[in-house]
Amino acid sequence: MSLNTDVAKKWLPFGLWGYVTPSLIPSILPNNYFQFKQFRIDQNQSALKVCTDSCILGAWSANIIAARIQDDSNPGTAIRTLDVGTGTGLLTLMLAQVLSPIAGKSTLKLDFTAIELDQASYQEATENFERSGWASSITALQVDARQYEFPELSGSVDFIVANPPFFQGSLKAGNKARNAALHNDTFSLNDLVEFCNRSAKPETNIFVLLPPAEMDIFLMLLPADYDLLEMLSVRNSGEGPVFRQYAHLIRNPNQQQDLLKPAIRTEQAIKQMGSKHPHQYSDWFADLLGAFYLQL
Repeated sequence: MSLNTDVAKKWLPFGLWGYVTPSLIPSILPNNYFQFKQFRIDQNQSALKVCTDSCILGAWSANIIAARIQDDSNPGTAIRTLDVGTGTGLLTLMLAQVLSPIAGKSTLKLDFTAIELDQASYQEATENFERSGWASSITALQVDARQYEFPELSGSVDFIVANPPFFQGSLKAGNKARNAALHNDTFSLNDLVEFCNRSAKPETNIFVLLPPAEMDIFLMLLPADYDLLEMLSVRNSGEGPVFRQYAHLIRNPNQQQDLLKPAIRTEQAIKQMGSKHPHQYSDWFADLLGAFYLQL
């Protein structure tokens, strides 16, 4: 990233940081883009930027979906995924990177639908999609998830991924778009449940990222025809508390057969002291994101 240091000298002394040596500016200010191994995310206009939480959700859900597609002895002619509140388009592009090679070796067709309400985020996600190698299989829609009925999908979505806003009753900054993306005033956990009820068919798989307290509420709000298959709990470090949880659910009208199958529950840490990986990443994190991060 490059920055005009003369401009920086004019405004940085009045900021919260005080004066910052120009040589340190690139390491402090966020890039307007995030370069992955197979695609690039421009994020200058999007309300939310690329973050580790979302990257974990993208890689984790993509691997599970890939295994299910490969293990399916009678795959359908199309696999449809729905990314709710796509933001920069990150999750859809991570899914496309992992699933496209599998489809390329078969007659399977992939259809990715990504929805976003915020105009600037939608526009930037569309540009990120168009620049990628999977643009022909991605449809971006600027719609309100609380109201839209998805006639394009005809109720046949196979996989839903959601990184919903989850902050409640906390102080808000002045950026309205960022507030809408972070705080659940505009898309609550109840809204997410109603969205799943309208969009998921029997056997639809759903992947959701939330903090632990909000995850408990979300699971309690779900109707009885949803089964929790897997729960991944993530710590920042091995000694720290769990700060994010990742749920894999399935909408299953025939629950009796699954009562004997308790959910798979695992805990992992992003960082590990003494790790051989850059930024002290744990082996688990390095393996999970190795196909995406340039430094892994």
